[in-house]
Amino acid sequence: MILYVFLLWLSAIGLVLVVELCLMALKARPEVLPQEGAGALSGPDPLLVSRTGQTGSLILLALVLGLALGYLTESRLQPVRRLYLQLQSRYPSWYRRWPALYRELLLALGLGAMLQLPAGLTVLLAPRLWPVVVLSLSLSAGILIPVVWRLRGTLSEDRPEQPPKAVVHHFQPKYDLRTALWIGQIYLRILLPVFSLFCILTLPLALGYLNLGLTDTLLVLIALLAGSGLGWWANADSHFSLESFRSNLLQLGALVLLAAGFLILGLASGNVLLILSLGLFSGFLAGVY
Repeated sequence: MILYVFLLWLSAIGLVLVVELCLMALKARPEVLPQEGAGALSGPDPLLVSRTGQTGSLILLALVLGLALGYLTESRLQPVRRLYLQLQSRYPSWYRRWPALYRELLLALGLGAMLQLPAGLTVLLAPRLWPVVVLSLSLSAGILIPVVWRLRGTLSEDRPEQPPKAVVHHFQPKYDLRTALWIGQIYLRILLPVFSLFCILTLPLALGYLNLGLTDTLLVLIALLAGSGLGWWANADSHFSLESFRSNLLQLGALVLLAAGFLILGLASGNVLLILSLGLFSGFLAGVY
């Protein structure tokens, strides 16, 4: 169940990051007029910061969309798998020279290389369409993900079973059942929501849309921890079930999207009271799942 909730949070973070990328790519950062005085000349160029943020948003958006499209294409339509099965049935002479274990992987790499040809030609004809190269590269990487997973399954099936040799496998903490449940609940209901909300702030912070100092970081951390604790107290029992992944993901994604919106609004205001109140509310929303 812990791994299931962690997977839900990763998926919800991905949904929120895609929404942030779309908003950043469609809307450039507003330019700030320089103030009078010598101090304004020492700061960065607002136009340069705006162009840099928009360029980074386009790159990240093309990367995420390419990975998602490539993964869904190979998972649903399976072009590489179908080509591999056709070649396995025909078994031409040039195909026999390939290593038997890595034939599907080589086909996926060849398909990815073929996708780069139209992308490179498009950029040569229209240099402004340079995000097509990032999209084609990420599309090829997304196609590779299911192929690598299938290869890993084949390797694990052929590998003889051995007892675990890692030290962590032999470490058995002597907790009673109540203590173990409390540790798991603290991780799931407090630490995981706070960490996820901080992960959502990485894009606005990295692209210069937000500035977070030490004082603001401490205030946000305190507010998020308190808010997630209140959310845990208000909704002690989680209603997630292993049989309904889609509904759980939509519910958690909506909560995290609202929590991220209120948190970013509080940080963008720069007001201490708003940071504390909106951070507390966003932590509460993230903790009631």
